[in-house]
Amino acid sequence: MKKKRLKSKDMLRHVKRKFWLRWNIDLTDELHRRFVEMIKNREGELIEKQSNRVWVWKIKYKEKAMTVVYDKTRNSLITVLPENVDIKDRFIYDNKYVV
Repeated sequence: MKKKRLKSKDMLRHVKRKFWLRWNIDLTDELHRRFVEMIKNREGELIEKQSNRVWVWKIKYKEKAMTVVYDKTRNSLITVLPENVDIKDRFIYDNKYVV
């Protein structure tokens, strides 16, 4: 019987991969917790509230301003956007936001 996959673990795996690919940052569990605490303590800039669950934040780390997508329900980062992409540059394709 197959094991059930958890969305929270899949999201964490995704965001770790994207931090490495887009920012060359190894997102450890400790660093992930630190980013989540920064968001909870409003130490970043809230860019957009996409839904009751998904918020877009700009946070600073080592003098770099990174745009991250945060899942409020799971208290976890969903993804990080590339350095040159602004959230306002997106468009809708097939009912999904594309950056």
